[in-house]
Amino acid sequence: ALSNVFKIALKDRAITTNPCQGAEIPTVGKESKTMPEPYDQEEINQLLDAFKGNRYYAFVMFLCYTGCRIGEACALQWSDIDLEGRTAHICKNINGRQIVDSTKSGKPREVDLRHALVEELRKLKRQTYFKGKHVFLNSKNHFICSDVFRRIHWKQVIEKNGLRWVNVHSLRHSYVSILLQKSRNYVYVSKQVGHTDVAFTMNRYGHVLEKKGKTRIVDMLDQAVN
Repeated sequence: ALSNVFKIALKDRAITTNPCQGAEIPTVGKESKTMPEPYDQEEINQLLDAFKGNRYYAFVMFLCYTGCRIGEACALQWSDIDLEGRTAHICKNINGRQIVDSTKSGKPREVDLRHALVEELRKLKRQTYFKGKHVFLNSKNHFICSDVFRRIHWKQVIEKNGLRWVNVHSLRHSYVSILLQKSRNYVYVSKQVGHTDVAFTMNRYGHVLEKKGKTRIVDMLDQAVN
Protein backbone atom coordinates (compact mmCIF):
# COMPACT_ATOMS: atom_id res chain seq x y z
CA ALA A 1 0.00 0.00 0.00
CA LEU A 2 1.05 3.59 -0.62
CA SER A 3 0.93 4.34 3.11
CA ASN A 4 3.58 1.66 3.80
CA VAL A 5 5.93 3.28 1.28
CA PHE A 6 5.65 6.58 3.12
CA LYS A 7 6.16 4.80 6.47
CA ILE A 8 9.51 3.48 5.24
CA ALA A 9 10.49 6.92 3.94
CA LEU A 10 9.51 8.43 7.30
CA LYS A 11 11.61 5.86 9.15
CA ASP A 12 14.59 6.67 6.93
CA ARG A 13 13.97 10.38 7.62
CA ALA A 14 13.51 11.05 3.90
CA ILE A 15 10.27 12.84 4.80
CA THR A 16 8.94 14.41 7.98
CA THR A 17 5.28 13.38 7.79
CA ASN A 18 3.23 10.61 6.25
CA PRO A 19 0.74 12.27 3.84
CA CYS A 20 -1.46 9.15 3.95
CA GLN A 21 -1.91 9.40 7.72
CA GLY A 22 -5.55 10.08 8.49
CA ALA A 23 -6.60 10.02 4.87
CA GLU A 24 -10.04 8.55 4.24
CA ILE A 25 -10.54 5.97 1.54
CA PRO A 26 -13.45 7.14 -0.63
CA THR A 27 -16.40 4.79 -0.77
CA VAL A 28 -18.27 4.01 -3.93
CA GLY A 29 -21.82 5.19 -3.53
CA LYS A 30 -24.87 3.88 -5.28
CA GLU A 31 -24.84 6.82 -7.66
CA SER A 32 -21.53 5.74 -9.23
CA LYS A 33 -22.87 2.24 -9.76
CA THR A 34 -26.00 3.47 -11.52
CA MET A 35 -26.02 2.52 -15.17
CA PRO A 36 -26.61 5.53 -17.45
CA GLU A 37 -29.88 5.50 -19.36
CA PRO A 38 -29.20 3.61 -22.61
CA TYR A 39 -29.86 5.23 -25.96
CA ASP A 40 -33.42 5.11 -27.27
CA GLN A 41 -34.20 4.45 -30.93
CA GLU A 42 -33.79 8.08 -31.95
CA GLU A 43 -30.38 8.27 -30.31
CA ILE A 44 -29.32 4.99 -31.93
CA ASN A 45 -30.20 6.52 -35.31
CA GLN A 46 -28.17 9.62 -34.47
CA LEU A 47 -25.23 7.44 -33.44
CA LEU A 48 -25.28 5.50 -36.69
CA ASP A 49 -25.51 8.73 -38.68
CA ALA A 50 -22.46 10.00 -36.79
CA PHE A 51 -20.46 6.87 -37.69
CA LYS A 52 -21.39 6.90 -41.39
CA GLY A 53 -18.26 7.07 -43.53
CA ASN A 54 -16.20 5.81 -40.59
CA ARG A 55 -14.35 2.49 -40.95
CA TYR A 56 -16.15 1.31 -37.80
CA TYR A 57 -19.67 2.00 -39.09
CA ALA A 58 -20.56 -1.66 -39.71
CA PHE A 59 -19.01 -2.61 -36.37
CA VAL A 60 -21.17 -0.13 -34.47
CA MET A 61 -24.24 -1.15 -36.46
CA PHE A 62 -23.59 -4.77 -35.52
CA LEU A 63 -23.43 -3.84 -31.82
CA CYS A 64 -26.63 -1.77 -32.08
CA TYR A 65 -28.59 -4.36 -34.04
CA THR A 66 -27.55 -7.56 -32.24
CA GLY A 67 -26.90 -6.63 -28.62
CA CYS A 68 -23.64 -8.58 -28.72
CA ARG A 69 -20.91 -7.81 -26.24
CA ILE A 70 -18.08 -5.82 -27.81
CA GLY A 71 -15.59 -8.66 -27.24
CA GLU A 72 -17.89 -11.09 -29.06
CA ALA A 73 -18.13 -8.73 -32.03
CA CYS A 74 -14.36 -8.16 -32.14
CA ALA A 75 -13.74 -11.93 -32.22
CA LEU A 76 -16.31 -12.61 -34.96
CA GLN A 77 -15.02 -14.33 -38.13
CA TRP A 78 -16.61 -14.59 -41.57
CA SER A 79 -16.98 -18.33 -41.02
CA ASP A 80 -19.36 -17.46 -38.16
CA ILE A 81 -21.67 -15.45 -40.43
CA ASP A 82 -24.47 -16.90 -42.56
CA LEU A 83 -25.62 -14.02 -44.73
CA GLU A 84 -28.20 -16.10 -46.57
CA GLY A 85 -29.73 -17.44 -43.36
CA ARG A 86 -29.26 -14.02 -41.67
CA THR A 87 -27.59 -15.43 -38.56
CA ALA A 88 -24.32 -15.03 -36.69
CA HIS A 89 -22.81 -17.84 -34.64
CA ILE A 90 -21.47 -16.21 -31.47
CA CYS A 91 -18.89 -18.56 -30.02
CA LYS A 92 -15.77 -16.51 -29.25
CA ASN A 93 -14.75 -13.57 -27.11
CA ILE A 94 -11.79 -11.29 -26.44
CA ASN A 95 -9.77 -11.68 -23.26
CA GLY A 96 -7.34 -8.77 -23.12
CA ARG A 97 -5.96 -8.88 -26.65
CA GLN A 98 -6.36 -12.63 -27.08
CA ILE A 99 -9.28 -14.42 -28.69
CA VAL A 100 -10.76 -17.25 -26.65
CA ASP A 101 -13.11 -19.95 -27.95
CA SER A 102 -15.88 -19.18 -25.50
CA THR A 103 -18.45 -16.49 -24.81
CA LYS A 104 -18.80 -14.78 -21.45
CA SER A 105 -21.66 -17.13 -20.52
CA GLY A 106 -19.67 -20.13 -21.75
CA LYS A 107 -22.38 -21.07 -24.24
CA PRO A 108 -22.42 -20.37 -28.00
CA ARG A 109 -25.60 -18.95 -29.52
CA GLU A 110 -27.21 -18.06 -32.83
CA VAL A 111 -28.13 -14.41 -33.30
CA ASP A 112 -30.64 -13.22 -35.89
CA LEU A 113 -29.51 -10.41 -38.20
CA ARG A 114 -31.69 -7.60 -39.49
CA HIS A 115 -31.95 -7.04 -43.24
CA ALA A 116 -30.18 -3.67 -43.04
CA LEU A 117 -27.30 -5.23 -41.13
CA VAL A 118 -26.98 -8.09 -43.62
CA GLU A 119 -26.71 -5.61 -46.48
CA GLU A 120 -24.02 -3.67 -44.64
CA LEU A 121 -22.11 -6.89 -43.92
CA ARG A 122 -22.28 -7.83 -47.61
CA LYS A 123 -20.65 -4.51 -48.50
CA LEU A 124 -18.02 -4.99 -45.82
CA LYS A 125 -17.26 -8.53 -46.99
CA ARG A 126 -16.59 -7.33 -50.54
CA GLN A 127 -14.11 -4.80 -49.13
CA THR A 128 -12.27 -6.83 -46.50
CA TYR A 129 -12.79 -10.56 -47.09
CA PHE A 130 -9.30 -11.14 -48.49
CA LYS A 131 -7.62 -8.93 -45.88
CA GLY A 132 -8.28 -11.20 -42.90
CA LYS A 133 -10.55 -13.85 -41.48
CA HIS A 134 -12.18 -11.50 -38.97
CA VAL A 135 -15.29 -9.57 -39.88
CA PHE A 136 -14.28 -6.27 -38.32
CA LEU A 137 -10.75 -5.03 -38.91
CA ASN A 138 -8.73 -2.07 -37.72
CA SER A 139 -6.49 0.08 -39.95
CA LYS A 140 -3.77 -2.59 -39.78
CA ASN A 141 -6.18 -5.33 -40.91
CA HIS A 142 -6.12 -7.00 -37.50
CA PHE A 143 -9.18 -7.69 -35.40
CA ILE A 144 -10.36 -4.64 -33.48
CA CYS A 145 -8.95 -4.14 -29.99
CA SER A 146 -11.98 -3.34 -27.85
CA ASP A 147 -10.02 -1.15 -25.43
CA VAL A 148 -8.53 0.97 -28.22
CA PHE A 149 -11.94 1.36 -29.83
CA ARG A 150 -13.49 2.51 -26.55
CA ARG A 151 -10.73 4.94 -25.59
CA ILE A 152 -10.12 6.51 -29.00
CA HIS A 153 -12.62 5.92 -31.79
CA TRP A 154 -15.82 5.77 -29.73
CA LYS A 155 -14.83 8.78 -27.64
CA GLN A 156 -13.90 10.85 -30.70
CA VAL A 157 -17.18 10.30 -32.54
CA ILE A 158 -19.34 10.84 -29.46
CA GLU A 159 -17.62 14.10 -28.55
CA LYS A 160 -17.32 15.42 -32.10
CA ASN A 161 -21.04 14.98 -32.75
CA GLY A 162 -22.23 16.19 -29.35
CA LEU A 163 -23.98 12.92 -28.52
CA ARG A 164 -25.00 12.03 -24.99
CA TRP A 165 -22.18 10.08 -23.37
CA VAL A 166 -22.75 6.39 -22.73
CA ASN A 167 -20.23 3.56 -22.73
CA VAL A 168 -20.12 1.10 -25.61
CA HIS A 169 -21.66 -1.67 -23.51
CA SER A 170 -24.80 0.46 -23.17
CA LEU A 171 -25.61 -0.40 -26.79
CA ARG A 172 -26.38 -3.89 -25.51
CA HIS A 173 -28.87 -2.44 -23.04
CA SER A 174 -30.38 -0.28 -25.78
CA TYR A 175 -30.90 -3.33 -27.98
CA VAL A 176 -32.62 -5.29 -25.23
CA SER A 177 -34.82 -2.36 -24.19
CA ILE A 178 -35.94 -1.49 -27.72
CA LEU A 179 -36.56 -5.12 -28.69
CA LEU A 180 -38.59 -5.77 -25.55
CA GLN A 181 -40.71 -2.69 -26.15
CA LYS A 182 -41.51 -3.89 -29.66
CA SER A 183 -41.88 -7.63 -29.05
CA ARG A 184 -42.51 -8.19 -25.31
CA ASN A 185 -40.87 -11.57 -25.88
CA TYR A 186 -38.49 -12.17 -22.98
CA VAL A 187 -37.60 -15.69 -24.13
CA TYR A 188 -36.49 -14.57 -27.58
CA VAL A 189 -34.58 -11.54 -26.30
CA SER A 190 -32.83 -13.61 -23.64
CA LYS A 191 -31.62 -16.11 -26.24
CA GLN A 192 -30.51 -13.36 -28.61
CA VAL A 193 -28.20 -11.69 -26.11
CA GLY A 194 -27.01 -14.85 -24.34
CA HIS A 195 -28.35 -14.28 -20.85
CA THR A 196 -28.00 -17.20 -18.46
CA ASP A 197 -31.77 -17.58 -18.25
CA VAL A 198 -35.04 -15.75 -18.92
CA ALA A 199 -35.40 -14.87 -15.24
CA PHE A 200 -32.27 -12.73 -15.44
CA THR A 201 -33.70 -10.83 -18.42
CA MET A 202 -37.01 -10.27 -16.66
CA ASN A 203 -35.37 -9.10 -13.42
CA ARG A 204 -32.94 -6.81 -15.21
CA TYR A 205 -35.31 -5.32 -17.79
CA GLY A 206 -38.78 -5.75 -16.32
CA HIS A 207 -38.98 -1.99 -15.82
CA VAL A 208 -38.74 -1.40 -19.57
CA LEU A 209 -42.33 -2.38 -20.28
CA GLU A 210 -43.55 -0.45 -17.26
CA LYS A 211 -42.27 2.74 -18.87
CA LYS A 212 -44.31 2.10 -21.97
CA GLY A 213 -47.44 3.51 -20.38
CA LYS A 214 -50.89 2.12 -19.86
CA THR A 215 -50.86 -0.17 -22.89
CA ARG A 216 -51.33 -3.77 -21.78
CA ILE A 217 -50.80 -7.00 -23.65
CA VAL A 218 -54.48 -7.83 -23.25
CA ASP A 219 -55.29 -4.77 -25.38
CA MET A 220 -53.79 -6.60 -28.35
CA LEU A 221 -56.90 -8.82 -28.32
CA ASP A 222 -59.04 -5.76 -29.06
CA GLN A 223 -56.78 -4.89 -31.97
CA ALA A 224 -57.11 -8.46 -33.29
CA VAL A 225 -60.93 -8.26 -33.16
CA ASN A 226 -61.00 -4.87 -34.84
